[in-house]
Amino acid sequence: MKHIKLANVKGGTGKTSIACSIAEYLHAIGKKIECHDYDNVASHFKMFIDESAIDPRPANPDFTITDTIGALTNDLLDLLSTDVEDSIIIVPCSCSDSDINTTLKFARNLKRLRVNFIVVINKVSGLSHSVAKAVKVREQFRSIDIPVSDYFLPYTPSIENIASGSILRNNGFKHALEAILLEVTNG
Repeated sequence: MKHIKLANVKGGTGKTSIACSIAEYLHAIGKKIECHDYDNVASHFKMFIDESAIDPRPANPDFTITDTIGALTNDLLDLLSTDVEDSIIIVPCSCSDSDINTTLKFARNLKRLRVNFIVVINKVSGLSHSVAKAVKVREQFRSIDIPVSDYFLPYTPSIENIASGSILRNNGFKHALEAILLEVTNG
């Protein structure tokens, strides 16, 4: 079983929306997903699971999806340090300066923990200046040996759009999500 954990110590980076999107996508292609919500402040992942057709505790799941709180705590570090061989931590980051700075610090902590992680640049509009900024941010991470996805997520969909399945009809978002999942699950 593969564990996909969404984490960043900053709130508002898209952890929950990406966790919901991954769960919805994997469910749509017939995978069994076990869902865990460790964000006790803003439990939107639990709301999504409650409203979706996903069984959050199936027998013999193919994947676990874990949404975490946007704060650096010992509990978060313990959670991220478990099941290391079978886990990938997805670290969403927008192109805002505060997201970039916080994510860089968090990524350095993850490197010290020796866990598998990848930064995913999120909330990238199709406008040329937005894409150019995302490319610059990606290269900034790579220049200091921080693993970063080749692909950008174009925006953070609302929980309602994810629950309705409409994100899976948006080819741009779906393609980016599929590509990122292939990267993190090694096919």
